[in-house]
Amino acid sequence: MPTVLPGTRLYEGYLPALVREVDTYFHSVSSLTRQKITQDEALINHFPDIFSSFYNLPCRALPLAALHQIVSFFRW
Repeated sequence: MPTVLPGTRLYEGYLPALVREVDTYFHSVSSLTRQKITQDEALINHFPDIFSSFYNLPCRALPLAALHQIVSFFRW
């Protein structure tokens, strides 16, 4: 699942379409912590243009939850 970073083509082309259906970012930082902080969530939700890496591109082929489950089998 791609990470949408500011200044990239994904960011420029898809920012209005980004969604937060699955939490791929917090899932991937399991070596640090899986704990979510309420204040962090509020900032991420209020400023999607700054925190675009916490969002996902919608997928027509499969629901994001299904894609997230598939990706979880391929941990580095």
